[in-house]
Amino acid sequence: MKEVLKNILDWLELKVSYADLRFVQTEKENIEVENGILSSYNVSTDRGVGIRVLVDGAWGFAASNNLDKISLQETAAKALDIARASALTKKEDVRLAHEEKHIDTYITPITKNPFQVSPSEKIDLLVKATKIMLKDKVKKSEGSFSFYKTYKIFISTDGSEIEQTIFESGGGIAAYAIGEGDFQKRSYPSSFGGD
Repeated sequence: MKEVLKNILDWLELKVSYADLRFVQTEKENIEVENGILSSYNVSTDRGVGIRVLVDGAWGFAASNNLDKISLQETAAKALDIARASALTKKEDVRLAHEEKHIDTYITPITKNPFQVSPSEKIDLLVKATKIMLKDKVKKSEGSFSFYKTYKIFISTDGSEIEQTIFESGGGIAAYAIGEGDFQKRSYPSSFGGD
């Protein structure tokens, strides 16, 4: 993907004062278990490219989730058209502060990649946790996990190239007790259930 982005940036370079391209791909996994039974399991991936250009002192932006070279070139052309149209109505030129180029890579430090843990292992943990909570007056128990992996590439005409891989993980449990005309909910962490 990085080479495709660089080709588009090369194509834009002589047409703009400045341009940057951002590729973002987010993988998501969400698991929900209720009373020891899997109630929801979703895996999805979203990806797209945003192209921002500065032409004649005005910004243009366009984005696409079609990532082939032709679609991205059309998206870049649309960003150019928007910048040119914006330039017709601008009150003053956009002026960018000088910025040195940045070349860097960042990966969230993790002990274990949650996307390399089998779905069954994660589901089993939630099933066990929600079954354990079903005691005494607890009539309903819930547990969930959410995992995100976001990969980003940023490149610009000032020579910057930045890659990031960001991992996010979260989860929680909740127990609902009913008895003697009363209803109580307890959750962990408290923000999981809004207590």
